[in-house]
Order: sequence, then structure tokens, then C-alpha cells
Amino acid sequence: MLRRALTSVAAVLLLNAPAAQAQTVNFVGSTSFCFSAVSATSCSSYTNSAVLGGLTVGAAAGNSFNVTTFNGFAGISNLGTTVLNGTVFDYNTATNRKLWMRVVFTAPPGSSTPTFESYLSGAVSGVAGGVNVTFSPASVNGTFSGGRYTLTMNNLSLNAPATPGGTTTGQLNGSITAVVPEPSTYVLMGTGMLALFGVARRRGRSGTIADSAAGPTLA
Repeated sequence: MLRRALTSVAAVLLLNAPAAQAQTVNFVGSTSFCFSAVSATSCSSYTNSAVLGGLTVGAAAGNSFNVTTFNGFAGISNLGTTVLNGTVFDYNTATNRKLWMRVVFTAPPGSSTPTFESYLSGAVSGVAGGVNVTFSPASVNGTFSGGRYTLTMNNLSLNAPATPGGTTTGQLNGSITAVVPEPSTYVLMGTGMLALFGVARRRGRSGTIADSAAGPTLA
């Protein structure tokens, strides 16, 4: 009975705890890329710039970002530059058409390092066709010291260049949301658990005293 009561009170505390607060958080970091076989479960050769057919993802000089969330949200428009030329290439059947993107945060402190998987499709033949980059899954959850974040990527489509010898450029972009629990949440939970512990301890002592006062049971 006491255990059920304690569980019920704990549930009430959780339901009535103050909601987590979406605060202003500065995210700073960089991205790197890697192409692999579709069946691969990981990729170890990340570089600033990766190439498949006529598609180049990322800049050789590096891909950095610096954004600050407002009301817990920020768009990120510079996660990697993409350049597509008119090289004849079928991305639908390419062996290494799985594109990996690794995100390394230098701020906020304690940030986890998410990895995204995406798949290329489409075909290019000179000035015809194009390529699509589809992220699956599109969102990855992570943590940092004192909070958590969700980074979501947008899919990308590039048309073949309009003129022979030309290129089409684009940007990998997405958005990030950050949530930092309010200190009052922890205070409420800590106070509630201490109160529950006190109740349980008093109940236990009362039961022991009552048993002692009753004396031994006669057969």
C-alpha cells in the first residue's frame, strides 16, 4: 500500500514539474563528410570535402557554423557547400552513394557528436538531370552540459548545370532546437523525493513500535 502511494505521489510531482525552458544557446562547430556503400553501418574516412561522380560535398578549407537559438530555435544554412558539374553519372546505381555527415560541436560544452546518413539518387548527363540528397533519419537528438538539442537536416536537390562546363551550387542546411531544464524543476523533484523518504521512514518506525508493543503472539 505504501509503495503504491509513494509511486502515485512521484507521478504527480513529475506531471506538475515546471516545463523545460527553451533558452538562448550558442552552437559552434563544423561538419565533415564521407561516402560509403549503401550497406555500410559506419564510415571512418571523414574529410572536409567528399566527391562522388560530378558532386562535391563540403569545402576543402572546412565547413564551420556559428548560430544562436532564439526561443530555443535556430536555422543553420552553412553545414556544407555542394557543387554539381555535368559529369555523366548515375547516382541511382552508384556503389558508394551513401553520404555521411558528422557534426562536431565546440560549443556549448559537453555536446555530443551526431552523425547523419543520407542517400543519393538521380542521374546527370551533361546539362540534363540532377541529383537528390535525402537524409534518413532527418533528425538526430543530442545532449550538452545542462540541456539537450535536436538537429534536423533538410533534403537537397540540385539540377544539372544549365550550360556545358558549368556548375550548380547549393547548401546543406537545417535547424536546431535547444532545451534547458529550469532549476526549479530539480528543486521541486528533490524536495518531493525528500518528503517521500521522510514519510516512508516514519511509517517504518511506527510499524516497528506497534509490533513491539503488541508483544509476542501466543500459539
